[in-house]
Amino acid sequence: MGKATGRKAPLWLRAKFQRLLFKLGCYIQKNCGKFLVVGLLIFGAFAVGLKAANLETNVEELWVEEVNLLCGGQTSTLWNSW
Repeated sequence: MGKATGRKAPLWLRAKFQRLLFKLGCYIQKNCGKFLVVGLLIFGAFAVGLKAANLETNVEELWVEEVNLLCGGQTSTLWNSW
């Protein structure tokens, strides 16, 4: 074991995390092809999502009316509620 000194709980927790991350790194290294393929699939899914995204630049289309449900469902614009 190491020669770290101090409170026991943080040292124990740090050792647990280091052991866990070391085991995870060894597992990833042994199965690097699988992780590479899964990572590329996730990246591709996000790329397709960005490609399919619809960017709205018209201010009129971005306007949302506020519905006041407490006052009988009356609609008012944002500026009237200030």
